[in-house]
Amino acid sequence: MEFLELIFFFEKNREQELSNYLYKKDYKNAILLCLELDQPRRLFKILSDVIETQMSGKNLKFFFSIYYFVKIQIQCFFRK
Repeated sequence: MEFLELIFFFEKNREQELSNYLYKKDYKNAILLCLELDQPRRLFKILSDVIETQMSGKNLKFFFSIYYFVKIQIQCFFRK
């Protein structure tokens, strides 16, 4: 396998992994993987969907836990 084919294969696997996390509603790992894959638009979509879903149930505790989790992850990501 050539180098570019290997990269493509790796990216496809990571995309599948992200889809699996979203299917399982494992938002923590989905958010981390979006940060790792440098996909800000997808990260925004996931966060928007999660917040919209949780806010419809007025679950503010979940909303703030997601907010602080993402804030810490982004700070750590940019410190690298």
